[in-house]
Amino acid sequence: MKENDFLLGRFAAQHIVDLSDEQLQAFEQLLTDSDNDIYNWITGREDLPERHRNSFVAAVIAFNK
Repeated sequence: MKENDFLLGRFAAQHIVDLSDEQLQAFEQLLTDSDNDIYNWITGREDLPERHRNSFVAAVIAFNK
């Protein structure tokens, strides 16, 4: 989904070198979900599931506000 490429790609381009191993694992885990779910969570259209409540996803959400 192009929207997710924009939301996640811009974040990754700016922050990927600074992410910890734990945050990289959280990124990989996020990418296993559907594009529609990811988009809705990052944009705040749906509540973020407990399994994605971590510093990485919080940083992506804050970056995209």
